[in-house]
Amino acid sequence: MNNDVNWYNIDEKFWNSHYKKMVRVDQTMSVKRVYPLTDDYKKVVQLRYAGLVESGFLDMYKDRPESMILERDTDSVILGLYEKDKMLGTLTLNTRTRRFKKLAMEIEKKVKLKHPFFNIDSVLEFTKLVLSPEGRIRKGLLNLCGVAFIIGNYFNKVHYWQVSRDIPEDIRFRERLGFDYSNGYIFNDPSLNGMPSRAGYFDSSKYAENSKIPTFLVHMYDVLKKQKFK
Repeated sequence: MNNDVNWYNIDEKFWNSHYKKMVRVDQTMSVKRVYPLTDDYKKVVQLRYAGLVESGFLDMYKDRPESMILERDTDSVILGLYEKDKMLGTLTLNTRTRRFKKLAMEIEKKVKLKHPFFNIDSVLEFTKLVLSPEGRIRKGLLNLCGVAFIIGNYFNKVHYWQVSRDIPEDIRFRERLGFDYSNGYIFNDPSLNGMPSRAGYFDSSKYAENSKIPTFLVHMYDVLKKQKFK
């Protein structure tokens, strides 16, 4: 591990060399880190708001875009998906830090899970995933997930968690990314308009054993796992 690279400064300068070796990703797109208090962060906030209103998580008549400015963002790795200079998507990654001992789903959503790989340091939480309808959604998703996988591997954070709407098509979509919802944890999300939701888990070190992950995604993970980090 490069001692100069840590959770707070890892960015595209680190992952670009590995990112370019990814298969099936759209190389016309790029993934960059976005920091709070920047112009691109304002774009992230707007994308989050638009996506969560569309999905029903937020009520446009009650909730304002500012509700997507999160205190925890200072301790998050916020990814922006770009085509040239246009932001087409975003994904936020969380882990346990000195300031935030719990995941966002515990703090904001009051999730309480009895699971052997929940209250540990090697967790990586996927949240606020939004893709603009203007972009190529599947290819954009592969770009974001590939970079998230690089980050998780580098920091040895292999236990992924995510919250999804309790809707069959949403669950199936995320199962193809590797997430498993068989823990049966269903709740009404108090932070997002009371939306019925599920907590999903993915042991990314065992992606090759997951029959629901499509072959092309397994192949991409294979390529990334072989990368030697400097």
